[in-house]
Amino acid sequence: KMAKIPIAGSATHFYTVEARRQNGYDVKLPGQAVIIHEVDTTRSRPAYVIDVDGNGDTGDAGAMWGVGETFTDATNGISVSVLSSTSSGFQVSITTPIFTDVPATHWAFSYIETLFANGVTGGCGSGNYCPDGVATRAQMAVFLLKAKYGSAYSPPSATGAMFADVPNGYWAVNWIEQLATEGITGGCGNGNYCPDSSVTRAQMAVFLLKAKYGNSYSPPAPTGGFSDVPTGYWSASWIEQLAAEGITGGCTVSTYCPENSVTRAQMAVFLVKTFSLVP
Repeated sequence: KMAKIPIAGSATHFYTVEARRQNGYDVKLPGQAVIIHEVDTTRSRPAYVIDVDGNGDTGDAGAMWGVGETFTDATNGISVSVLSSTSSGFQVSITTPIFTDVPATHWAFSYIETLFANGVTGGCGSGNYCPDGVATRAQMAVFLLKAKYGSAYSPPSATGAMFADVPNGYWAVNWIEQLATEGITGGCGNGNYCPDSSVTRAQMAVFLLKAKYGNSYSPPAPTGGFSDVPTGYWSASWIEQLAAEGITGGCTVSTYCPENSVTRAQMAVFLVKTFSLVP
């Protein structure tokens, strides 16, 4: 049997993992082991054996992975551990990135995988996380409450009467009304919540700190820490406190970009840092 492990979601670049026994074609092998190839079908020679002694000989011990050994591709977040030998081959454990669109080289990889490990997100569908997609206010309600209370948390049933644009039957109505009940949000105005609108970085600062400390929390007065967030800006104190706690460093070394929408990748970082989530 052979396992195929895609590299960074590519259809042409992958690893193959197979058991080699001392019979038939492989009768001259020095032992029985797991053989791993790195394959790129766009190359003139597609497959190269993963050979720890570097001589490229698939028939020597350097190309054979035995029980207790682990091959690791840290760049792509892939590992193959040989756990035990069986009557028909080997039992192996294969670790790959959780989301096909978030390879190990993605800048927010560890935060997104930590968010998944804590049951805060299952991605955006089809094995993806959509890291560059904007986070909506509805999604944010779910993210915040799950990060705060844990993956098993389920909010109370909603009334459907709290916000005019969030009726009963809306997919996140329970989460949105609970967020409002806790005083973390008052909506977007005129009796609405604007669930499908994106969350700005300025709004996110307020949401995060209120979720962390409670609705009575009031951050210290601002001093002007970011060049694009003057002390008179409506959420300046919240933004500066977020930075003071090491939750954000801004969007550049001197700016925060308060009106920019929060991406799902940025959301992962904000949540993991705010609630000290661990893998």
